[in-house]
Amino acid sequence: MSINGTRTLLALLSFTWLMPFAAAHAQKREASASLPVQVMPGLQATSPEEAAAALTHEWRAPYTLREGKLPARRERELRRCTDLDGVGVNDVDVTVTHEFHAFQMKFIQCRALQRVARAQPSRVSHVREVLTMKAPGEVLPAALAAAFSDEDAGRLAKAARTGRSWHDVDKALRFEMAPNGAQWRELQVQGESDEGYLQWWATGDFNADGYEDVLVFRSLGATGGSIADLAAFVLTRTHPKGVFQVLERLR
Repeated sequence: MSINGTRTLLALLSFTWLMPFAAAHAQKREASASLPVQVMPGLQATSPEEAAAALTHEWRAPYTLREGKLPARRERELRRCTDLDGVGVNDVDVTVTHEFHAFQMKFIQCRALQRVARAQPSRVSHVREVLTMKAPGEVLPAALAAAFSDEDAGRLAKAARTGRSWHDVDKALRFEMAPNGAQWRELQVQGESDEGYLQWWATGDFNADGYEDVLVFRSLGATGGSIADLAAFVLTRTHPKGVFQVLERLR
């Protein structure tokens, strides 16, 4: 064999020998690729770092603990999210309905900011498509339906355990893009006996399993009434199709 032929053979052998290593390196690089945490305008932060900083920002006006609630706590005023550690919604001195709902919203936002501040980039996502769905009721879980009573809560919990969707428990469920909805990632919601809105707040890995999760807030009120159900949910899906699962409910 000529010298050139020998060189060609050695080059081919070297290439063949290196192929498994190159493939393994490519797989490793693909596995380590990450999807960054996304924070959307409704949460009033743009990153996990901003979310962490927002936890210590003082509010325009403080809230006060109710008389007799948490008596061991010397500081009775609540001025920032970090003051809410160990505090429940019913521990706070708000009696007027609209004030209660305003504080409940702030309480939920604070808990959501905590989750976002700790969120990690994800390796795999089966949730992002829901952010652009015009009618996500078929994939959102039944737990997102309004629960205005213990009976409602029990019925929805049973439906959620069997993997039923929001649309399954409310056949009249309809969604419309809210004004400025594309910017705020917001949909208007109309159900059989309630109405309100839904906002996508963030995506990221909230439970450190490598899969991307989505943080969504929804506010629903009884049609023609004053009762309301406000809550945020951490949802996930570990396969491309099917109804999302609830990892956590923030309320």
